[in-house]
Amino acid sequence: MTAMLGIAALVGALAGCVATTEPAAPDRSAETVASADCLSSGLRYFSDLGLTESADGGQHPVAPAAGAVPDGFPATQAILCTGEMGTEIDGEMWSAVRETRYDGDLEPLISALAVASDAPTDGPCTADYEIVPELWLVTEEGEALRAAWPVDACGKTKPGVRAALDGLDVIAENILPIARVSTDPPLVVCSELPGVQVGADGTVTDVAPTAEPVPGTTSSEGSSVDGSEGATCDETIPR
Repeated sequence: MTAMLGIAALVGALAGCVATTEPAAPDRSAETVASADCLSSGLRYFSDLGLTESADGGQHPVAPAAGAVPDGFPATQAILCTGEMGTEIDGEMWSAVRETRYDGDLEPLISALAVASDAPTDGPCTADYEIVPELWLVTEEGEALRAAWPVDACGKTKPGVRAALDGLDVIAENILPIARVSTDPPLVVCSELPGVQVGADGTVTDVAPTAEPVPGTTSSEGSSVDGSEGATCDETIPR
C-alpha cells in the first residue's frame, strides 16, 4: 500500500534542509469544508509536478489550508490524493490525480496526525525532494478537512501517517485525468541549434559541419536542416 502514496524522490547527496510540507501548527486547526476535492485549486502537487490546475474544465474551489485535526472531528473515512505524471488511460499517457478512499478505524491515523512536527534543523539533511500527497478526512455527511502531515527536522513527513494508512481498507480508487502527456519526439527551437545560420527569410542552414553532425542536421555545408525546410526561427523542428 505504501507504493500508492506516491512519495517520489529526486535522490541527491547530503545538503541543507528542504522543507516540503505544511506542518500543522498548534494554533491552526484545519477548516471544515463542504466536501473533499482532489482537484481543488492550490493543492501541492499542481506546483510540485507542474500540473495545470482545473484542466479538466470543471469548477473547483480553492483548497483550504492544511491544518491540525480539531478535537472531536467525526471522521469516518480518509481520502488520499496523489499527483501522477504518467498514468495510462485508454492507451494514452496522462498527468492525473489518483484518488484513494480509505475506511476502517481512523483513530490510529488521527493520533499520527496529532504528533507535533519537529523544529527545523541547521544540520545536514538528505537532498531528496518529497512529493507529499494531499490527505483529507471526511465525515459521514461528506464534510471534509485537509490534514497537515507532521514533519521531522528536515521537513520530511514522519512515518506514522503512512503506517496508519497502511492499516486501513481501500474501498475505492479513481483516476482523475488532468492533461494528456505528449509522446512526440523532442523538439528544438531552430535558432538554438549550434552551427546553424538563420537566413533573412527565416530558413535555417548548416554552415559549420563538425566531425559529429548536430542531431537533426545534415553534414554537408549549406544544406538545409533535416525536416526544417521552410521553418522559421520562431518555430520548432525535430532534433
